[in-house]
Amino acid sequence: MIGLGVAVAERVPEGTPVLFQGAFSETIKKAAKIGFDALEIHVQNPELVDAKEWKRLCREYNIQAASLATGSAYLMEGISLSSPEPEKRRRAVERMMGHIRLAKELGAIVTIGVLKGLASECAGREEFEKNYRESLEKCITYAEEKGVTLAMECVNRKESDTFHTITECAEFARSFRSEAFRIYIDTYHMDLEETDIPGAIRGAADMITYAQVSDRNRKAPDGKHCEIRQMTDTLKEIGYQGFLSLECLPDPTAEEAAAKGLAFMRNLMRE
Repeated sequence: MIGLGVAVAERVPEGTPVLFQGAFSETIKKAAKIGFDALEIHVQNPELVDAKEWKRLCREYNIQAASLATGSAYLMEGISLSSPEPEKRRRAVERMMGHIRLAKELGAIVTIGVLKGLASECAGREEFEKNYRESLEKCITYAEEKGVTLAMECVNRKESDTFHTITECAEFARSFRSEAFRIYIDTYHMDLEETDIPGAIRGAADMITYAQVSDRNRKAPDGKHCEIRQMTDTLKEIGYQGFLSLECLPDPTAEEAAAKGLAFMRNLMRE
């Protein structure tokens, strides 16, 4: 069964596609009231989180912590796994290890999107991949020890200068030969990058561990602008049993977008 989740955070930069912001005790309450099964939690610094309290709240509201997103550390502090500055790379790896420890407590995966950094911030693609791979190797080894899965996002070329397509990301992830390193997909990025969404998903069936949904304009999906059904139908076909998370803008309000998005996703799952 595919669980349906929503993105939440204590605080993220303006324009980030996260519906509910504020204290975790409040965002989880809002998500539960609307009817979500799971949460995609954007966490800037996991060391500041009371893991026992978060676990208690998840039990109270019967919601699964599906994933911990790491991008806030890059967006708000400028650290990344590929930074040309060794200290920033070290801090990014340490931050990832904190996310892994928290994910172990909550039973979540850890996602890597913008925290990978940009090749344009390095001397070139070669330096970027060298730095990124070295950092990932440390993170993957730690994740294996903790029994936590890491997942790398396929990000469109307007937001990232490396690893855009599902096929490219799956091949890169496979090169680490680790059960702890997988990829995750997002309808927003697929709409811009993929020419054959079903084919790309089938080709990476063994590597996809998480999926996100929004419309082409990053608003709540309605099926009129983005071929979301192609993704969900193919995920069902390959036997995907993970989560489908609503990661969209709070337009016109967070509550309205969340209710609209959840209703749309539920309909897709019933079809």
